[in-house]
Amino acid sequence: MQTLTTEDGQAISYAFYPSKQGGPGAILLHQLRRDHHDYDSFAPQLKDAGYNVIAIDVRGHGHSSGNWEKFSLADFQRIGLDIAAAKEFLAEHGTDTSKLVLIGASFTANAVINHSANDDDVKGVIAISPGLDFKGIRPEQGIARAPTTLLIAAEDDSYSADTVRKLHTLNPDTDIKIYPVGGHAHALFEQAPMAKDILGWLRVAIK
Repeated sequence: MQTLTTEDGQAISYAFYPSKQGGPGAILLHQLRRDHHDYDSFAPQLKDAGYNVIAIDVRGHGHSSGNWEKFSLADFQRIGLDIAAAKEFLAEHGTDTSKLVLIGASFTANAVINHSANDDDVKGVIAISPGLDFKGIRPEQGIARAPTTLLIAAEDDSYSADTVRKLHTLNPDTDIKIYPVGGHAHALFEQAPMAKDILGWLRVAIK
């Protein structure tokens, strides 16, 4: 497996889907206990939409270094370094990294919201099934300063659906999509028309 190296020395496994030189970039992060293969069907669709896409195994998962089961809450807070390494990789491979989209699921949904609040190159965030506190990562800290954002959940995942509503009250400029059913995080790709809805939102919301 190919890997990136983060600022703090972690090896981050990834899959790269290049689209076009000078095109925008998208960084995809998966949920707890899973890996970048959650995006095997969706990443090519983003590529076809003109994005240079990198899907990573966040630290402690998949083929990346570390073991999330042994992580402290401080270890989970360092996921932003994984995002930064992925951004650097995209820049080195012809991506316009001043036009980035971050997509996260469950605990990484929280992480991309907070990371985007401190990176002006992030123009869009898609947070799938966020929670008010996943592994010590609290999106209330960053939501007010997040860029154009789409918050997604399903009613049968009540914690995430309630979180989406709460975050929307904290930043009414966010867009929300709550499906009647669909489950949590990656399950929404199979149980709801989430892929189509994300692509449609990106065409309209991200300039």
